[in-house]
Amino acid sequence: MIDRQSTAPSSHSEVAGDEGLRSLTGDFPEPEFQDLRRYAELTSRGQAAEALITVQRFIAEASRWDIRPRRQAAVRIAEAAWNSGSGPGSDTLPDPLWNELVEPTLQQWAADDDVALPHRLLALLDGPSLLHLRRAHELDPEDQLIAQRFAAALIRDIHFSAKHLGEIDIAKLEEAEHLVASLQDDEVRQSRTEDLDELRQRVTNQSPSDRRSTGSTR
Repeated sequence: MIDRQSTAPSSHSEVAGDEGLRSLTGDFPEPEFQDLRRYAELTSRGQAAEALITVQRFIAEASRWDIRPRRQAAVRIAEAAWNSGSGPGSDTLPDPLWNELVEPTLQQWAADDDVALPHRLLALLDGPSLLHLRRAHELDPEDQLIAQRFAAALIRDIHFSAKHLGEIDIAKLEEAEHLVASLQDDEVRQSRTEDLDELRQRVTNQSPSDRRSTGSTR
């Protein structure tokens, strides 16, 4: 399981890839994951062509599983990738495995049920999506990792609008300020507060016509 208090693991380095492959080999002992383990073994030996065939065979089989075990598999694979510092396109989570099994399973789950977990994993692994970050935070406001990343994504979005559109969304700024105030990590909260203070000062210096008071963009 991904630590709800942790920050992001290291990025897609060779060490992270090796750790992720070891996770696929050692953390999926059940018979139904035989091809996934075999994929990891082949990849670690540099046998790319055979590894691709093997992971595609696993995807085809897992896609026929009932929804519950398919969701559980998607979560376990996604968490193995995240915890090893890997993500989509890495050896641990190759594009076919992400695009054809893990991501669509999580997307469908997120659409079907009011559960934080699929939104959380999509937000962590598929880029800083405000949609999934916001929904994950709404469903589990105590998740500090998501709260930190949601705050960062909101601030980036506000900065982007200020730089490229010459306007600041006041509603989104207030949302970010409320969120940052709830962060438990003192260092992160201080850093984000400084970012927001800069944005708030820009609002003070703007003319009313340059400000947006609409709801935040999703």
